[in-house]
Amino acid sequence: MEIKLQRKYAKLLLPAASVAAIVVALLTTFLQIASKPAIKAVLIANRDLAEGSPVQATDFHVEQLPIGAASANYLSKIGKDLTLTLPVLKGELLSKRSIAEGSSALIPIRLNGLRPIAKAISVGDRVDVWATAQNHSLNASAPEPVAFNAIVTAIESNTSMTQSTTNVEIRITEDFLETLLSATDSNAQLTIILHETLADF
Repeated sequence: MEIKLQRKYAKLLLPAASVAAIVVALLTTFLQIASKPAIKAVLIANRDLAEGSPVQATDFHVEQLPIGAASANYLSKIGKDLTLTLPVLKGELLSKRSIAEGSSALIPIRLNGLRPIAKAISVGDRVDVWATAQNHSLNASAPEPVAFNAIVTAIESNTSMTQSTTNVEIRITEDFLETLLSATDSNAQLTIILHETLADF
């Protein structure tokens, strides 16, 4: 009688083990799906953008990324009248902390025909602008600063058969507008110097 009972339970052992394996597999799959971050739409920069730049739809594209709850920190669409308060590099997500409503208090100005600038200077960097008066006397004028802590928003390099020049767009505070315009109107030679910070080391 005892041998018959053992055989009876032995027949049930294999189906029970199969059911248990299926349950474990289903639970594992469920946990993997549940723990995977949800796909969310985010805005990604198409190019380097400097602080003070207006947030424009042409400068960003939408991508679906598995960032889950972290998407609360980023924008998925562009609102009206927004300005960058921090630089955003090409390929970076547009975070909510890097924007503010309203236009920037910084004044945009374009410097044309500069000598080639240092390769270390790029969009988003802060620079100081120096001016050297153009005179042909033996007592050449010493360079003088005309703007500090300006933000570079665009760089264009032009190369011809005879020389290379650079056009740079910057944003400055109103405090330096008069001195910078005076330097450009007097045809002074302008030079931009990288305003180095701890991030540059």
